[in-house]
Amino acid sequence: MNTIANFTNNITSCFDTEAVESLVSIILQLPGDPAGGRKGGFFSIYESVSMSMVTKSFGDFPKEKAGQYFRNSTEKVTRLVKNPEHYRSFQSRDEAKEWWGGGIHYVYLYCAFSGFPEKLDEALSLIYAIYVTHYSLDRKTFKHTFKNAVLHQQKTQYKDNEFIQPVFKIFVAEQKNENIIPLADNLSPAERECEIIKAALEKHKGKRKNAAQELGISERTLYRKCRDYDLN
Repeated sequence: MNTIANFTNNITSCFDTEAVESLVSIILQLPGDPAGGRKGGFFSIYESVSMSMVTKSFGDFPKEKAGQYFRNSTEKVTRLVKNPEHYRSFQSRDEAKEWWGGGIHYVYLYCAFSGFPEKLDEALSLIYAIYVTHYSLDRKTFKHTFKNAVLHQQKTQYKDNEFIQPVFKIFVAEQKNENIIPLADNLSPAERECEIIKAALEKHKGKRKNAAQELGISERTLYRKCRDYDLN
């Protein structure tokens, strides 16, 4: 049984709408209106077990934009799934094909927002992915940290394709959490699986029985994988 597939299924079946709503709200409150008057859109997460996506709308937007935002959100995720070597939809961006940035592949999660300018779509997608994959993250301060990270990068005027790494670094620095998994495009399937197992063990405070249930594998299989990845 595929650990990555099972754990992804468990995560996306518990779509954290409150977290997305909070991030959308923060963007709308940023000074200078970096969203350019846009007030919402669609957010998609890929579920690898059923080969389908969970997609929901957030905020307000003109009805005539609904179809466009929905298509863009799901397209970004689909493109990332088809290009596993990429961790950002910006890496395959093609304006002529209406392929946009704003999607993120982070460890085992594929997600994308569409409705804001691309770099804000991407920042929202990334911070959401970090939020739902790190159970030791400071829930009380993550919204404030996200706001500070985006504000700092707005001031420095990074280009869209250079925006996300600095946002990530500022977010990690302000969270003061050394366990946050690096943002990288070179994780192998084995490395991703290792990070998934570490996240499950972290969530369940080292209790392998509970972690194995979360991952959809037997406790014996988890023990073997922990041994293989030197997680004992």
